[in-house]
Amino acid sequence: MKQFISLVVIICLSMPITGFATGTNDEPPTNYAAFAIIMVVGLIVTFIVLHIAKKEAIDLQQKWDQLKIGMTDSEVIQLLGKPDDVNRTVGSWGVSEQWVYRFGSSYGGSYLYFENGILTSWQD
Repeated sequence: MKQFISLVVIICLSMPITGFATGTNDEPPTNYAAFAIIMVVGLIVTFIVLHIAKKEAIDLQQKWDQLKIGMTDSEVIQLLGKPDDVNRTVGSWGVSEQWVYRFGSSYGGSYLYFENGILTSWQD
């Protein structure tokens, strides 16, 4: 859904740049109404996308606030979903895992640490 809306925004905002509803380099725009409609539609779609993104961020923060030390790995998956990456260490003491959640961003992400399937700490 987000990819579709983003595509519509890009198309709407690029139409005036590519010459739709505008003239050539030496000519003035030929259809001001079409240009105005395209810009308004672009702004509306942009507003909707930003509203959806804000709602998702609030929902994610509310879920993150429910995280508690001592939760099982199953409880965390039920709350946050499956992690993007899992780094696992097995030793004589048991199993240590680092779960990485990127939440669709390109930065390093948030890290959850488990000892034998129990949440012991996190870093965000």
